[in-house]
Amino acid sequence: MKDIPSLAALALEAKNKGARALRVFPGEATQYLVNNSWKPIQAPLFSAVERQSLLLPLLNHEERQTLEESGVVEKFIRHTSLLARVMFVLRNEEWGAQLSWQNEKELRLADWSVPPFLIEKLQRQNGFNLIFGPPLSGKSSLRRLLMDKLTEMKRDCVLYCDQPEFSRDDFSFPAASLLGTNLPLHSLLFVDSDQEEVQRKALQLAFEGNSVVLAMRSRSLPTALFRLLKVAQTDDEIFWASISESFVSALGVRLVPGLESSVGGAATGARLQPTFELLVDTPEAKDCLRQGTVFRLVEIMSKGGDTSGMRTLNQALLQLLIKRRIELRVGFDESPKPQELDHLLRDVGV
Repeated sequence: MKDIPSLAALALEAKNKGARALRVFPGEATQYLVNNSWKPIQAPLFSAVERQSLLLPLLNHEERQTLEESGVVEKFIRHTSLLARVMFVLRNEEWGAQLSWQNEKELRLADWSVPPFLIEKLQRQNGFNLIFGPPLSGKSSLRRLLMDKLTEMKRDCVLYCDQPEFSRDDFSFPAASLLGTNLPLHSLLFVDSDQEEVQRKALQLAFEGNSVVLAMRSRSLPTALFRLLKVAQTDDEIFWASISESFVSALGVRLVPGLESSVGGAATGARLQPTFELLVDTPEAKDCLRQGTVFRLVEIMSKGGDTSGMRTLNQALLQLLIKRRIELRVGFDESPKPQELDHLLRDVGV
């Protein structure tokens, strides 16, 4: 049998050509959707056996049973730089699939619904800000949009970044070059790096009174803070006191699968729905940081929404469900605490 590329590899090839969707159906050449028009992609015409081998690994046992019974199964897959909705079909014992996606670079700041008071903090308040999330969560995308907005507001911004594809043409530098930099106090420093020595330098600059926004990989705020404690290589008490004194905000971001959009009956992509949890520098939050009791921060976020605009990830997912921006199963898949989300839904009668 000839070598068969993975479905994700075909989708990434199509995405790199500007496509919004890909389909592999029986008796057809593999096609991708560009400008609302389906075009053949340079890929082999798969036999029924090859097509099944291509699609079967993406389904678990329960999903395969559902496909055999109903003929259709939908799910989302994450792979490298791809978050895609996949519709699997089984007709006359032949397998097929259609994938659709959205490029996170197409998102606007308005799509994130970042509260204006947070933009104001970044513009005027010195100190330490954190943007965290797992891979494919939109950290770099949001960072880029915040930089653009603040630059429009005449705030001097400088970027040190690991990934050149996300760098701006002006005032952006390789992350490692931060190590020998003395930042002017009037500049807002954005650091998008997973290098520990770069993160350590960013912390040092924030503790010295500079304005810093650090983007890093982490699924939760407590995990991110404990990782920074290790990175700082200093006494625990000194670290927590410094974080407490310099802390301004922490954004935990996610890109979750939204509802499918279409034009003229053709799928135009699985919409990415941005959302976030937020902690800001209330006296209670800063006191919690000073004591190093970081697991209490989630409780502080959950109770601070009415007065400070803070919210947990579950509260953010709840709002998306109420507004019918995402499907119920997506909400539970993305929730860090599904039982808590279930209680929140019951409280509002959903």
